[in-house]
Amino acid sequence: MKSQRGQATIEAVLIVVVLLSAAIYVSQQFRSRKTMASLVEGPWSYIDGMAQYGVWGTPKRVKKLNPYSSRRVSSASEAE
Repeated sequence: MKSQRGQATIEAVLIVVVLLSAAIYVSQQFRSRKTMASLVEGPWSYIDGMAQYGVWGTPKRVKKLNPYSSRRVSSASEAE
């Protein structure tokens, strides 16, 4: 019976080592391919456009849609 308990312990340790190695490999692949960065940057550009200019879209595309980003904006005090 003692040898069976020892074998189960050894197998459990080996399974943990294999799972840990797989997790480290996957995390290194995510870092090297910048997978998380590409998942975040895409949606962030639309949020950034809304935060800066009040229109959903990339900041480069929606900048011209916001009237306050134009230099030709005039006010009543400038007209006098």
